[in-house]
Amino acid sequence: MIKQVTGDHQYVCPILKDCISKTVGRALTRFPMSICGSSDMPYMHIRGVQHSHHLIHRPNLIPMARKIATNRTVKRDELLNFIGQRHRGILSTTRSNGRPQMSLITMGLDNEGRVVVATYPERVKVMNARRNSVASLLVMGQEFNSEWVQVDGDLEVLDLPEALDPLCDYFRSVSGEHPDWDEYRDAMVQQGKALLRLSIATWSPISQGGFPAHLAE
Repeated sequence: MIKQVTGDHQYVCPILKDCISKTVGRALTRFPMSICGSSDMPYMHIRGVQHSHHLIHRPNLIPMARKIATNRTVKRDELLNFIGQRHRGILSTTRSNGRPQMSLITMGLDNEGRVVVATYPERVKVMNARRNSVASLLVMGQEFNSEWVQVDGDLEVLDLPEALDPLCDYFRSVSGEHPDWDEYRDAMVQQGKALLRLSIATWSPISQGGFPAHLAE
C-alpha cells in the first residue's frame, strides 16, 4: 500500500522507490520526493504503479524542455560516416508470399560504402535475397530513441570461397584487426559462412523522434 504524505514529511515506500529507480532512473533518488494529489505542481506519472492515480512530485524543479523531432537530409559521404559508426540494424527482405521479413543484424561498412553482414546460407534473409534482391535497412544507434536512418538498395549473396575476403572486411569494420587472420579464415570456412552485401541506392533523412516543432513552446 502506498502511503499519502502530509506536511513536511517526504517518504517513498521501498517498493515504490524500487519501481521509480527502475522506471525513471537513478536521478530521481537524489531528490526528495513526495506523493501528493494537488494539481498546482509539476508531476511525473510512474508507469507500472498499481495505484496509477498517485503522482510523483519533485518540488522546486523546473520541468524539462520538450525534445523536438529532427530530420536531417544528408549527402552520401555524411550518410556513410553515420552508418560506419553504427553496427545495429533491422534488415527487411521479401518472403515468397510478398510480405516483409525483418531480421536483427550486426553490420559493417566495406571500403566501397556497401553494408556487409556475416550470416549463413540457410538463413531466411539469405534465401529471400537470392530470390529477390530488393531490400531496406534501418540503421540504429545504441539507444532506442537515438538517431536512425533507412537505406534502400539491392542485396548480393556471397558464398565461400568468394565470401572469405569480404568476411574479413566485415570483421575489420565492426571489431578492428583480428589477432590471427588465418585462424579467422579457418573458422569462417569451418562454419560455412556467407555474406550479405547491400549496395545503397537511396536513403531517408537522418531522423530522431520527439515532439512536433509546433509543440516546442
